Amino acid sequence: MKTRILLILFIIAMTTALLCGCTAPSGNGTTVSGTGTIVYNDFEGGFYGIVASDGAQYYPLNLPEALQVNGQPVSFSGTVETGIATTVQWGTSIRLTSITQTGTPIPTGPGSVSLSESLKIADNYVRNMPEYTDYSGKNLMLVESLTLKCPSCYQFGYSFDMVSMKDPDVIDRTTVDVTVLKGKVSQVLIGEGLPAGLVTVRELLDNPIPGAAVNVTGRASDLGLVDCPCFTLTSGGASVEVEYSVMITSAVSENPEIDIEGVSNGDHVIVRGTVVPAETPGASWKLKASGIEKV
Repeated sequence: MKTRILLILFIIAMTTALLCGCTAPSGNGTTVSGTGTIVYNDFEGGFYGIVASDGAQYYPLNLPEALQVNGQPVSFSGTVETGIATTVQWGTSIRLTSITQTGTPIPTGPGSVSLSESLKIADNYVRNMPEYTDYSGKNLMLVESLTLKCPSCYQFGYSFDMVSMKDPDVIDRTTVDVTVLKGKVSQVLIGEGLPAGLVTVRELLDNPIPGAAVNVTGRASDLGLVDCPCFTLTSGGASVEVEYSVMITSAVSENPEIDIEGVSNGDHVIVRGTVVPAETPGASWKLKASGIEKV
């Protein structure tokens, strides 16, 4: 009988905790920090979370009301909370120690949207970025468009020229990856200081010049899946084979072997090299790499 009473009391206590949505805080001492975006999730009664720039999801237990704005970029730090019961089954629970807004809210749209609608949202976002507006951005180019596995989820890769912060006479090429989930910009990754003259595979193949030195951007695939020291580079809706190992170019010279350690399938890379002419009419052009940089 005593055991049964204790069991009933335990069930009542747990039910009460769940109904109020929390229990006494219990941190494990692990701290987290970074930048991210406030997102509103319309399930489990609706709540605000933080999606960090690295994709990690955090459920802040003490998010200030002033920052409960969907799409609001923030910089934050906090402590991971364990042993705490909440009604939200999403992300890692944290207790914020600091949080500040870092920009204007990212434009958001309705729930389910098409690829073309998502592209307009991403394009509008890039054109209004400080990196584009404050540094005389020009030559904005859509490098790639990817359909992700979740419904109404897309990723768009852009590149554009901007005036160098150090020398106004120098033009830098910048890349931006924008992820749009159900009509909302959820993540933006920026790569700065890339070489001027960067082209997509489509641009390269539209006007291939045998022996020309080029800097080509794209995503790597087929690494380790083909019987050669090569992989496929894709951008702008086109693909080209990249050779990266030792290749004899004459009786007395050869290209050095390229280190691709750390590069995986799906990575965004820049290939520096030369255009290899097609051996026979109708054959595919290739890139002979002299350097490969992971972005």
